[in-house]
Amino acid sequence: MMRRTRWLAIVTLFLFCSGCTALQYFDGSSEEERKLFSSSKEELRREATAAKNQYEKEKQLSAEREGTIRKLNAEVSELKMDLSQKQTQLQELQESVAKENARARLQDETLRDAAKKQEGSAAQVSPKSAAEELRKETREGTGIEGKERTASTIRMKVLSGNGKMAAAVRTAKKLAALGYKVAKIDLAPRTNFRGFTLYYAAGYEKDAQQLRKRFSADMEIKPMTWASEFLLILVAAR
Repeated sequence: MMRRTRWLAIVTLFLFCSGCTALQYFDGSSEEERKLFSSSKEELRREATAAKNQYEKEKQLSAEREGTIRKLNAEVSELKMDLSQKQTQLQELQESVAKENARARLQDETLRDAAKKQEGSAAQVSPKSAAEELRKETREGTGIEGKERTASTIRMKVLSGNGKMAAAVRTAKKLAALGYKVAKIDLAPRTNFRGFTLYYAAGYEKDAQQLRKRFSADMEIKPMTWASEFLLILVAAR
């Protein structure tokens, strides 16, 4: 009985070991195939890790490129702003130079016209008559005789009311052609004038009305409310 039990145990152990071996190769894979499969999985893991590292690297490079692009865009914006400021300054400088040139030309033309008139008067009028004429103009300029003053005895200033010197220069030339003495041209303190506005000093309202009549243009006349060395100030906005 003991022997039979021993043989039964040996047979059972043999069958158990055979079953484990059978289960180990139940899918039909050999040992080499299992090793190859394990090796393939390891390679896939290494490739996945390498791909992930490469992705992180490319992501970092992309972030650096975007930062560089933003920096360059900011520098370009600053350069554009600086260029715009330089262009504005250049335009202001050009306008200032044009203003000074126009003023200088007008002064030269006024001086030449005055010199020609003086030469012509000196050639035609005797010294005594010239002295009498000068005294008469002085009396008229101060209002002693109460007569209308001549255009050449009225000291005038012409201002541009639209921010451009061209308007003042054109108006000054027209006044000079009418015989008025334009002593100065400049820009008005503001640029929202419309048409022509004539300011007159106390006692020169009739002279202002006469100028408007001779100028042949719509012109608003107003009294001066400030002290000025000029008797008439014409603001031109066109």
